[in-house]
Amino acid sequence: MQRIWNAKWITDHRFAELQPMNVFHKELQPLSWKPDPKLENSHLLFRRSFNATKGMRATLYISADDYYKLYINGQFVDQGPAPGNPQHYYYNTIDISHFLRTGRNVIAVHTYYQGVINRVWVSGDQRHGLIAELVLNGITALGTDESWKVAPHTGYRSLGMVGYKTQFLEEYDSAASEIAFEDPDFDDSAWNNASLRQHVDYGLYAQPVEQLNIYRIKPVIVRYDGDLIHLDFGQAIVGYFEACAQGVKGSAIIIRTGQELLENNRVRFD
Repeated sequence: MQRIWNAKWITDHRFAELQPMNVFHKELQPLSWKPDPKLENSHLLFRRSFNATKGMRATLYISADDYYKLYINGQFVDQGPAPGNPQHYYYNTIDISHFLRTGRNVIAVHTYYQGVINRVWVSGDQRHGLIAELVLNGITALGTDESWKVAPHTGYRSLGMVGYKTQFLEEYDSAASEIAFEDPDFDDSAWNNASLRQHVDYGLYAQPVEQLNIYRIKPVIVRYDGDLIHLDFGQAIVGYFEACAQGVKGSAIIIRTGQELLENNRVRFD
């Protein structure tokens, strides 16, 4: 049975009134539609506070187009959904009970719109947004609407595409004003209120497969070579690189990952 949603799809002003575009086509058939490059690689952040009591049963139903990362009270919770097409798009059901505390609680969501037509997501179709609904002790307590706060994440800057045009190289500025946006005490008073998506054509279905199991893996080999540090994890891994670094403001750390080594023992990252 399909869930009946009271929540609305929300986004920022750039996407609110855009008409959804059909990007499905045969591989060798050219498309007349070309996505707007100004919308590519868009990171959008959403926040909303709510009151609860520790020990409540809390379930969050959530989806985003193309993708989301969810935080409750500053703690990473989960990410998704599995890729789908708009007519059969997936939402996730997440138990967040043990993340709650008595008093003010904060939901923070990092969403991503790739904006390119390829085989990673159904993207480049002008559909971007977030939908979420919180149920506390069996009663719907909160849903996405215009009361949520939204802001673009200015810490990310595209450096072009790699991986046969399936992913962006990025520059990440750890001094951006949105860093730590997931913290409950983060000041979002300068953020805008979210905009409602005006043209919604989704069929939402519960995701039939389990969400990703996320855990930390340490490298099996760490090798220093001048100003280079080689980290070898001993296997092919899909994931995120996490590190702590200390240095002078304005310094840069270049992270290159890949499955292949070149003849000079450097990583084939491009």
